[in-house]
Amino acid sequence: MKTFTKTKTVLMTVFLVLSISTLQLRAQSVNIVRMPEHFSHQIFDKLLQQYVSEVGKVDYEGFKSKQAKLKSYLDQLAITVPNKNWHRDEQIAFWINAYNAHVIYMVTQAYPVASIIEIDGGRLFTETKLKIAGQFVTLNEIENDILIQRFYEPRIHFAINNSARSCPPLMAKAWTGDKLNMELNHRTYKFINHKRYNHIEADAARLSKIFLWKANDFKEIKTYINKYSPINMSADSQIKYIEYDWKLNQQGNHSEQRVETALKD
Repeated sequence: MKTFTKTKTVLMTVFLVLSISTLQLRAQSVNIVRMPEHFSHQIFDKLLQQYVSEVGKVDYEGFKSKQAKLKSYLDQLAITVPNKNWHRDEQIAFWINAYNAHVIYMVTQAYPVASIIEIDGGRLFTETKLKIAGQFVTLNEIENDILIQRFYEPRIHFAINNSARSCPPLMAKAWTGDKLNMELNHRTYKFINHKRYNHIEADAARLSKIFLWKANDFKEIKTYINKYSPINMSADSQIKYIEYDWKLNQQGNHSEQRVETALKD
């Protein structure tokens, strides 16, 4: 009887050890996901202030020297799921920053490069899966499925930045929920009325191709433009689209910086 009890005890001990080991292995294989009440974009904010000019030109060499710090921010984004208690604006700011931070990181990994579309044949937007908020998404899915379909916020097209010269300039600070609406209005107004990107007259206009590619998001383009432009387009005004420049929005020499205008924060 004693022998049986001893054998039973040994078997139970072995079973417990194996169970604990299995649980530990499972815990190691499962990604930890955080659902905090709030999320700080301080790391990204400091990097943007340091390496993005007031007109949105980016010092990619500077960002490349801080890749580890930028990666630490991306790692936080990967495991942080916006809480249901987060305000809508805070969630939108989270996804705008996630988009912009990942674009910068992907460019710095390949830098020096002339354009983001030279990286992986331009498939970064449609095929590269990024770990954000405990899920894997592409840049296009962030833009279209989350920021447009989930939140229906067409002004995000003037907030997210794909690193191209013709893209609305990158803001030199991180987006935050408390200032989201004000900043979106500001960036939208500045982009629409900046002659580098759009030329608007009452009877004709040359617009950024963003308004062509994202026409469904803006619904009626002329009506949308007139909300922000001091020059109202007439119902029969003609629209042409400006060729999109995919060259990198990197910082140039000092003389180039001096001739840059508007879109200053």
